[in-house]
Amino acid sequence: MQGVRYVWNDSTVLALMSLQAIPAFLIMPYTPLLPIFAKEVLHIGPEGLGTLMMANGIGSVIGSIAIVLLPVRRQGIFLFVSLASMGGALALFAASIWLPASVGIMGLIGGAQAIYLASNNTLVQVATPDELRGRVMRVYMMTWGLMPLESLPQGIIAGWFGAPIVAAGTGLMACLVVIVFEARAPALRRL
Repeated sequence: MQGVRYVWNDSTVLALMSLQAIPAFLIMPYTPLLPIFAKEVLHIGPEGLGTLMMANGIGSVIGSIAIVLLPVRRQGIFLFVSLASMGGALALFAASIWLPASVGIMGLIGGAQAIYLASNNTLVQVATPDELRGRVMRVYMMTWGLMPLESLPQGIIAGWFGAPIVAAGTGLMACLVVIVFEARAPALRRL
């Protein structure tokens, strides 16, 4: 509870934790929808699904390397740009019916995700006092535990309207939320 109280009372850490919920609730639940894209949209089967997931993994590795090479200052800009890129790339993926483009977009999603996660994690730890860091990071990890809660509603909505509509809608919604956050929390850009 000490970590929760600290997060609630520190506006910077609370904003970072709230931003962490965007990919957990809106973007990452696309993963259970990938088999639908493979079968019904791209018509590629299990091997193609594996290719999409591999592209995402390769993008993550490249993004992880890129974040190490980027300047340490101004992590807040990387935070907003990578999160908006994840949402935008997810919307593009939803619109794609061509396998090579879909594979490339999955790589972009993976790269943006790696940059975002590293930036957010770093900023939360830097903004937290040493004696509370472990407690705050437990709260931080809880946001990822909430991701399966959003997968069920997205799956149900995908059954009604189709996986591309759900993925495009959540990707664009994530971009909109990022724009609102950036406008309402300009201090995060300066981190």
